[in-house]
Amino acid sequence: MSLSFLPEVSSGTFMQIMPLIAAIGVVVGLVALYSNYRKSKKVDDTKQGTHVSQTNTGASNIDLTNCTININKTPVEKFGEAETLAEVKKCLETHVPEIVGTISKGVEVTLDKYELSLVDAVKEKVEQYKKTKNELLKDSGILTTLGNEAYYLGQMDNALEYFKEALEIDEELKDKRGKATDLNNIGIVYQNWGKPEKALEYYKEALEIDEELKDKRGKATRLNNIGSLYYDWGKPEKALEYFKEALEINEELKDKRGKATCLNNIGLVYQNWGKPEKALEYFKEALEIAEELKDKQGKATRLNNIGLVYQNWGKPEKALEYYKEALEINEELKDKRGKATCLNNIGLVYQNWGKPEKALEYFKESLAIFEELMDVRSAETVKENIRSITRQKHQ
Repeated sequence: MSLSFLPEVSSGTFMQIMPLIAAIGVVVGLVALYSNYRKSKKVDDTKQGTHVSQTNTGASNIDLTNCTININKTPVEKFGEAETLAEVKKCLETHVPEIVGTISKGVEVTLDKYELSLVDAVKEKVEQYKKTKNELLKDSGILTTLGNEAYYLGQMDNALEYFKEALEIDEELKDKRGKATDLNNIGIVYQNWGKPEKALEYYKEALEIDEELKDKRGKATRLNNIGSLYYDWGKPEKALEYFKEALEINEELKDKRGKATCLNNIGLVYQNWGKPEKALEYFKEALEIAEELKDKQGKATRLNNIGLVYQNWGKPEKALEYYKEALEINEELKDKRGKATCLNNIGLVYQNWGKPEKALEYFKESLAIFEELMDVRSAETVKENIRSITRQKHQ
């Protein structure tokens, strides 16, 4: 079985941390930058979905758009050997004195392309923290960011915990837009766990809020994610209905990234229906948009899906060309889920070419990654591919 790609997260921008002074400086700078970013642009913490697209089994590469697993797929630059955002939380909980000491020296840190004075940008936040323990962590945006990081590390239990904490805060603050984002992200976790009924419950509640707020962008995100759920559920007609409605909204909003996600997903439905020419038409249009936007994650998704079309079309050399290009991008992005998907699909090409040992090599590498990510559904797909080789050997 071919595997899908992981969910894209379309509308968010994730901060890259440039290692400079000390871990504490990085921690404070991250919080300051994120808080400023939240004020300037209320993030629907997704991505596009890969966009956020769980790894889907079968011949699929669904994009869970604006999966608010809102990270534009750029991995966080680590300090030294690297601190995950979960470690950032721990640091915030235990190192207030060091943070205050850093501020007193007026140290500056560089984050992304911004230079922020710790004295000016962070002092107010730290004073709040000193008054109320964990005050910094009572920002639902920070919790969502922690949840996003946990999700992409395959730590689904932790991701769900962070998303639910964010939901509690947004409900307390009566922040409906934030609540819709939180519900969406919780739905993505349940979809990843293979619990479609539970995921649908959260997606639909988020959709109701979007409609109440007349939030077209949020509505397009939910419609796409509900479509991806029906696709996973083996209901392509229903999926297509939602994808097309989401596409119309994204075209109306002139949201190219969202449009590309929907085009990709519609292409998957046609691929599933055995209409490769139609599928290729949608995938190539989505690929053009990804290249125009310099969206590497989106490009990798489209390349992988085009490879699937050629593979099912009986053109393995062409398929391998696209898979390997997608693999290179995923390795560059340190995207484990995307890498595992491509490895599995490359293995299938070699298996069909009558090179079982070469195929097994790719399948085993793919399986190890999916098991590390605790992606049960995708791991089972790869295991079935390995079992098929074993059966062939005994025939």
